[in-house]
Amino acid sequence: MDEPLRALLDRHGGLLTRTLATQVVPAWVLRHAVDTGDLLRVLPGVYVESCRTRPGPAGLAALRPELRHRAAVAYAQGRGALGGPTALHAWGVRRQPDDEAVHLDVPARSGLRSRPPHLVLHHRHGFRPGPPQAVTRRGLPVVRLERALVDAWPLLPTVDRPAPPR
Repeated sequence: MDEPLRALLDRHGGLLTRTLATQVVPAWVLRHAVDTGDLLRVLPGVYVESCRTRPGPAGLAALRPELRHRAAVAYAQGRGALGGPTALHAWGVRRQPDDEAVHLDVPARSGLRSRPPHLVLHHRHGFRPGPPQAVTRRGLPVVRLERALVDAWPLLPTVDRPAPPR
């Protein structure tokens, strides 16, 4: 792999965007890394080192949850925050299963599109991925806990729904 690209991947935990990569290396270097299997395109404009993927599933499903979440946030380019069931994982309320889609809250007119089956975008009017609607947890933007609980409730299996205290 190209040395500047390798250094960039090392600095960014094995994940990078096309925008970031092409500030450092020519586009053909990025294409070559994908063609040789060194990088895997997991979302439009988002790449991960192949050695960080699991065998079998493709795209986001091939990544462990934290890397999946970072990739989804990178795809949103500052316009989204982890939401619903994914936010509950970030808050430590529940572990997100490997086969569950990443949920992101984005502004209604963000121009972003869901990438089924592994990325679900919730377009919200008046949403901004910063305070007071979102906070930073583990270096990623996440909706507030109370919002995550309300949004996740109908999406969770019954056994995973937090029950009110008795």
